[in-house]
Amino acid sequence: ITEELKAQSQVDVKYVGHIILAGNTTMTQILLGLDPKYIRLAPYTPVANFFPPVRANSLGIKVGEQVYLFTFPSVASYVGGDIVSGIVGSGVYQRKKLTLYMDIGTNGEIVIGNSDWMVTASCSAGPAFEGGGVKYGMIATNGAIEDFDINPSNFEPVINTIGGTKPKGICGSGLINIVAGLLEVGVTGQNGKFNTNLRTKRIRKGSDGYEYVLAWAPETQIGKDIVITEVDIDNLIRAKAALYAGCQTLVKSVGISCSDLEQVIIAGAFG
Repeated sequence: ITEELKAQSQVDVKYVGHIILAGNTTMTQILLGLDPKYIRLAPYTPVANFFPPVRANSLGIKVGEQVYLFTFPSVASYVGGDIVSGIVGSGVYQRKKLTLYMDIGTNGEIVIGNSDWMVTASCSAGPAFEGGGVKYGMIATNGAIEDFDINPSNFEPVINTIGGTKPKGICGSGLINIVAGLLEVGVTGQNGKFNTNLRTKRIRKGSDGYEYVLAWAPETQIGKDIVITEVDIDNLIRAKAALYAGCQTLVKSVGISCSDLEQVIIAGAFG
Protein backbone atom coordinates (compact mmCIF):
# COMPACT_ATOMS: atom_id res chain seq x y z
CA ILE A 1 0.00 0.00 0.00
CA THR A 2 2.78 2.42 0.90
CA GLU A 3 4.52 1.73 -2.42
CA GLU A 4 1.28 2.47 -4.30
CA LEU A 5 0.79 5.70 -2.37
CA LYS A 6 4.33 6.83 -3.13
CA ALA A 7 3.85 6.08 -6.83
CA GLN A 8 0.50 7.89 -7.00
CA SER A 9 1.64 10.96 -5.09
CA GLN A 10 5.03 11.13 -6.83
CA VAL A 11 6.52 12.36 -3.56
CA ASP A 12 10.11 11.44 -2.84
CA VAL A 13 10.26 9.21 0.23
CA LYS A 14 12.86 11.49 1.83
CA TYR A 15 10.13 14.11 2.30
CA VAL A 16 7.90 11.77 4.32
CA GLY A 17 7.88 12.90 7.95
CA HIS A 18 5.14 10.81 9.56
CA ILE A 19 2.78 7.97 8.69
CA ILE A 20 -0.74 7.82 10.14
CA LEU A 21 -2.55 4.50 9.93
CA ALA A 22 -6.14 3.46 10.57
CA GLY A 23 -7.27 -0.16 10.60
CA ASN A 24 -9.46 -2.54 12.50
CA THR A 25 -8.20 -3.85 15.83
CA THR A 26 -6.90 -7.13 14.42
CA MET A 27 -5.06 -5.55 11.47
CA THR A 28 -3.44 -2.95 13.72
CA GLN A 29 -2.20 -5.56 16.18
CA ILE A 30 -0.81 -7.78 13.41
CA LEU A 31 1.06 -4.82 11.90
CA LEU A 32 2.57 -3.92 15.27
CA GLY A 33 3.57 -7.52 16.00
CA LEU A 34 1.02 -8.01 18.79
CA ASP A 35 -0.81 -11.31 19.22
CA PRO A 36 -4.47 -10.79 18.20
CA LYS A 37 -5.70 -14.19 19.42
CA TYR A 38 -7.35 -12.72 22.53
CA ILE A 39 -9.85 -10.89 20.34
CA ARG A 40 -11.37 -14.30 19.54
CA LEU A 41 -11.34 -15.54 23.14
CA ALA A 42 -13.84 -14.56 25.85
CA PRO A 43 -14.03 -11.87 27.16
CA TYR A 44 -12.76 -10.69 23.72
CA THR A 45 -10.25 -8.18 25.03
CA PRO A 46 -7.46 -6.92 22.75
CA VAL A 47 -3.88 -6.65 23.98
CA ALA A 48 -4.21 -2.86 23.78
CA ASN A 49 -6.52 -0.17 22.43
CA PHE A 50 -4.01 2.67 22.41
CA PHE A 51 -0.67 2.25 20.69
CA PRO A 52 2.47 4.39 21.02
CA PRO A 53 4.21 5.73 17.91
CA VAL A 54 6.88 3.43 16.49
CA ARG A 55 9.63 3.83 13.92
CA ALA A 56 8.04 2.92 10.60
CA ASN A 57 11.13 1.16 9.24
CA SER A 58 11.08 -1.23 12.22
CA LEU A 59 7.86 -2.62 10.71
CA GLY A 60 9.43 -3.12 7.29
CA ILE A 61 8.06 0.08 5.76
CA LYS A 62 10.67 1.52 3.41
CA VAL A 63 10.98 5.08 4.64
CA GLY A 64 13.62 7.10 6.46
CA GLU A 65 14.72 6.18 9.97
CA GLN A 66 13.29 9.45 11.29
CA VAL A 67 9.73 8.54 10.24
CA TYR A 68 7.34 7.50 13.00
CA LEU A 69 4.09 5.63 12.45
CA PHE A 70 1.04 6.74 14.44
CA THR A 71 -2.04 4.51 14.65
CA PHE A 72 -5.60 5.50 15.41
CA PRO A 73 -6.73 3.95 18.70
CA SER A 74 -9.31 1.20 18.89
CA VAL A 75 -12.42 1.39 21.05
CA ALA A 76 -12.85 -2.36 21.59
CA SER A 77 -12.16 -5.73 19.98
CA TYR A 78 -14.58 -5.17 17.12
CA VAL A 79 -14.66 -1.37 17.01
CA GLY A 80 -11.30 -0.40 15.59
CA GLY A 81 -9.26 2.57 14.54
CA ASP A 82 -10.85 2.50 11.09
CA ILE A 83 -14.20 3.77 12.35
CA VAL A 84 -12.45 6.15 14.77
CA SER A 85 -10.68 7.72 11.79
CA GLY A 86 -14.01 7.87 9.95
CA ILE A 87 -15.62 9.79 12.79
CA VAL A 88 -12.67 12.19 12.88
CA GLY A 89 -12.51 12.59 9.10
CA SER A 90 -16.24 13.16 8.67
CA GLY A 91 -16.35 15.69 11.50
CA VAL A 92 -19.26 13.97 13.26
CA TYR A 93 -17.64 14.67 16.62
CA GLN A 94 -17.70 18.43 15.91
CA ARG A 95 -21.37 18.82 14.93
CA LYS A 96 -24.64 19.02 16.85
CA LYS A 97 -26.48 17.15 14.09
CA LEU A 98 -27.57 13.72 15.36
CA THR A 99 -25.78 11.27 13.07
CA LEU A 100 -25.78 7.56 12.36
CA TYR A 101 -22.38 6.50 10.97
CA MET A 102 -21.98 2.98 9.57
CA ASP A 103 -18.73 1.38 8.44
CA ILE A 104 -19.96 -1.59 6.44
CA GLY A 105 -17.72 -4.62 6.19
CA THR A 106 -17.49 -8.16 7.52
CA ASN A 107 -18.09 -6.53 10.88
CA GLY A 108 -20.58 -3.69 10.64
CA GLU A 109 -19.44 -0.94 12.99
CA ILE A 110 -22.08 1.61 13.95
CA VAL A 111 -21.86 4.94 15.78
CA ILE A 112 -24.74 7.18 16.84
CA GLY A 113 -24.18 10.62 18.32
CA ASN A 114 -22.92 14.15 17.83
CA SER A 115 -20.47 16.59 19.43
CA ASP A 116 -22.02 16.00 22.87
CA TRP A 117 -22.10 12.20 23.05
CA MET A 118 -21.51 9.02 21.08
CA VAL A 119 -22.31 5.34 21.46
CA THR A 120 -21.08 2.50 19.30
CA ALA A 121 -21.73 -1.15 18.52
CA SER A 122 -20.48 -3.82 16.17
CA CYS A 123 -22.40 -6.60 14.47
CA SER A 124 -21.23 -9.54 12.38
CA ALA A 125 -22.59 -8.76 8.92
CA GLY A 126 -20.55 -11.20 6.84
CA PRO A 127 -18.50 -10.31 3.76
CA ALA A 128 -21.31 -9.92 1.19
CA PHE A 129 -21.08 -6.11 1.04
CA GLU A 130 -17.41 -6.45 0.10
CA GLY A 131 -18.02 -9.13 -2.52
CA GLY A 132 -17.30 -12.09 -0.23
CA GLY A 133 -19.60 -15.11 -0.06
CA VAL A 134 -20.83 -14.24 -3.56
CA LYS A 135 -20.16 -16.65 -6.45
CA TYR A 136 -18.64 -13.98 -8.67
CA GLY A 137 -17.97 -11.45 -5.92
CA MET A 138 -14.85 -9.29 -5.93
CA ILE A 139 -13.50 -6.13 -4.37
CA ALA A 140 -14.28 -2.78 -5.97
CA THR A 141 -11.58 -2.66 -8.66
CA ASN A 142 -11.53 -2.46 -12.46
CA GLY A 143 -13.95 -4.89 -14.06
CA ALA A 144 -16.30 -5.10 -11.09
CA ILE A 145 -19.97 -4.61 -11.91
CA GLU A 146 -20.95 -1.55 -9.87
CA ASP A 147 -24.21 -0.43 -11.47
CA PHE A 148 -27.15 -2.31 -12.94
CA ASP A 149 -30.41 -1.62 -14.69
CA ILE A 150 -32.93 -3.99 -16.24
CA ASN A 151 -35.46 -3.71 -19.04
CA PRO A 152 -38.86 -4.50 -17.46
CA SER A 153 -40.31 -5.81 -20.73
CA ASN A 154 -37.71 -8.43 -21.68
CA PHE A 155 -35.63 -8.60 -18.44
CA GLU A 156 -32.36 -7.90 -20.27
CA PRO A 157 -29.67 -6.29 -18.09
CA VAL A 158 -27.65 -3.13 -18.57
CA ILE A 159 -24.45 -3.21 -16.53
CA ASN A 160 -21.66 -0.74 -15.83
CA THR A 161 -18.26 -1.70 -14.51
CA ILE A 162 -15.53 0.15 -12.67
CA GLY A 163 -13.10 1.38 -15.31
CA GLY A 164 -15.60 0.76 -18.12
CA THR A 165 -14.03 -2.61 -18.98
CA LYS A 166 -15.60 -5.99 -19.62
CA PRO A 167 -16.98 -7.44 -16.39
CA LYS A 168 -15.10 -10.00 -14.32
CA GLY A 169 -17.18 -10.00 -11.13
CA ILE A 170 -19.55 -8.12 -8.82
CA CYS A 171 -18.55 -5.70 -6.06
CA GLY A 172 -20.72 -4.77 -3.08
CA SER A 173 -22.43 -1.75 -4.62
CA GLY A 174 -23.13 -3.77 -7.75
CA LEU A 175 -24.70 -6.52 -5.68
CA ILE A 176 -26.99 -4.02 -3.95
CA ASN A 177 -28.06 -2.48 -7.28
CA ILE A 178 -28.62 -5.86 -8.90
CA VAL A 179 -30.79 -7.20 -6.10
CA ALA A 180 -32.80 -3.96 -5.99
CA GLY A 181 -33.29 -3.95 -9.76
CA LEU A 182 -34.36 -7.59 -9.95
CA LEU A 183 -36.86 -7.07 -7.14
CA GLU A 184 -38.28 -3.92 -8.70
CA VAL A 185 -39.28 -5.63 -11.96
CA GLY A 186 -40.44 -8.88 -10.35
CA VAL A 187 -37.55 -11.13 -11.39
CA THR A 188 -37.22 -11.97 -7.69
CA GLY A 189 -39.64 -11.79 -4.81
CA GLN A 190 -39.03 -10.31 -1.38
CA ASN A 191 -37.85 -13.75 -0.26
CA GLY A 192 -34.95 -13.53 -2.71
CA LYS A 193 -36.22 -16.34 -4.93
CA PHE A 194 -36.36 -16.07 -8.72
CA ASN A 195 -39.66 -16.03 -10.57
CA THR A 196 -39.09 -19.05 -12.80
CA ASN A 197 -42.34 -18.43 -14.69
CA LEU A 198 -40.89 -15.46 -16.56
CA ARG A 199 -40.03 -15.92 -20.23
CA THR A 200 -36.33 -15.16 -20.27
CA LYS A 201 -33.24 -17.25 -20.91
CA ARG A 202 -31.45 -15.22 -18.23
CA ILE A 203 -33.07 -17.25 -15.44
CA ARG A 204 -31.82 -20.81 -15.30
CA LYS A 205 -30.92 -23.57 -12.87
CA GLY A 206 -27.21 -23.79 -12.10
CA SER A 207 -24.99 -25.82 -9.79
CA ASP A 208 -26.02 -23.67 -6.80
CA GLY A 209 -29.73 -23.50 -7.63
CA TYR A 210 -31.51 -20.88 -9.68
CA GLU A 211 -29.48 -17.97 -11.02
CA TYR A 212 -29.73 -14.93 -13.28
CA VAL A 213 -27.13 -14.39 -16.02
CA LEU A 214 -25.71 -10.87 -15.86
CA ALA A 215 -23.22 -11.32 -18.71
CA TRP A 216 -22.60 -14.17 -21.14
CA ALA A 217 -19.11 -15.66 -21.36
CA PRO A 218 -18.01 -13.82 -24.58
CA GLU A 219 -18.92 -10.51 -22.91
CA THR A 220 -16.69 -11.07 -19.86
CA GLN A 221 -12.99 -10.96 -19.01
CA ILE A 222 -13.06 -14.40 -17.42
CA GLY A 223 -14.55 -16.36 -20.33
CA LYS A 224 -17.44 -17.60 -18.19
CA ASP A 225 -21.03 -16.49 -17.66
CA ILE A 226 -21.25 -14.11 -14.70
CA VAL A 227 -24.37 -14.86 -12.68
CA ILE A 228 -26.06 -13.92 -9.44
CA THR A 229 -27.53 -16.85 -7.54
CA GLU A 230 -30.24 -17.25 -4.94
CA VAL A 231 -27.47 -18.11 -2.46
CA ASP A 232 -25.79 -14.76 -3.23
CA ILE A 233 -29.05 -12.91 -2.64
CA ASP A 234 -29.64 -14.78 0.61
CA ASN A 235 -26.18 -13.78 1.85
CA LEU A 236 -26.94 -10.13 1.11
CA ILE A 237 -30.32 -10.34 2.86
CA ARG A 238 -28.65 -11.77 5.97
CA ALA A 239 -25.92 -9.10 5.93
CA LYS A 240 -28.49 -6.34 5.58
CA ALA A 241 -30.59 -7.84 8.38
CA ALA A 242 -27.57 -7.93 10.71
CA LEU A 243 -26.82 -4.26 10.07
CA TYR A 244 -30.46 -3.31 10.52
CA ALA A 245 -30.63 -5.21 13.81
CA GLY A 246 -27.45 -3.49 15.00
CA CYS A 247 -28.82 -0.05 14.13
CA GLN A 248 -32.18 -0.72 15.77
CA THR A 249 -30.54 -2.07 18.92
CA LEU A 250 -28.24 0.92 19.22
CA VAL A 251 -31.03 3.43 18.54
CA LYS A 252 -33.31 1.87 21.16
CA SER A 253 -30.49 1.66 23.71
CA VAL A 254 -30.26 5.47 23.79
CA GLY A 255 -34.02 6.03 23.83
CA ILE A 256 -34.48 7.46 20.34
CA SER A 257 -35.97 6.26 17.05
CA CYS A 258 -34.62 6.29 13.51
CA SER A 259 -36.89 9.25 12.73
CA ASP A 260 -34.82 11.32 15.18
CA LEU A 261 -31.68 10.91 13.09
CA GLU A 262 -30.67 13.98 11.11
CA GLN A 263 -27.88 12.47 9.05
CA VAL A 264 -26.70 9.03 7.94
CA ILE A 265 -23.14 8.41 6.73
CA ILE A 266 -22.17 5.10 5.13
CA ALA A 267 -18.56 4.03 4.66
CA GLY A 268 -16.98 0.82 3.44
CA ALA A 269 -15.10 -0.88 0.63
CA PHE A 270 -18.16 -2.05 -1.29
CA GLY A 271 -17.64 0.24 -4.29
